[in-house]
Amino acid sequence: VDQLKNEASLIVDGYFRDNSFKFVNLDFETRKRTIHDFESGNVNPKMFEDAKKQVFRMLKYDTFVKWQNSGKRTVR
Repeated sequence: VDQLKNEASLIVDGYFRDNSFKFVNLDFETRKRTIHDFESGNVNPKMFEDAKKQVFRMLKYDTFVKWQNSGKRTVR
């Protein structure tokens, strides 16, 4: 349980808080709910699922599509 809390702390502090060093662009509700769950001690293996889904959705439908359409694709 302590290891899970420590890892959750690294994720929340590193990616979810406004002053995070690697701030992730998530909708307000997902960010708020995740931070609230963490701060209220509701730490569990599924607490980042909504954020994970959003990130993958953005990669699939936004970033990757923009990259594909940029015409600057290079294969190495």
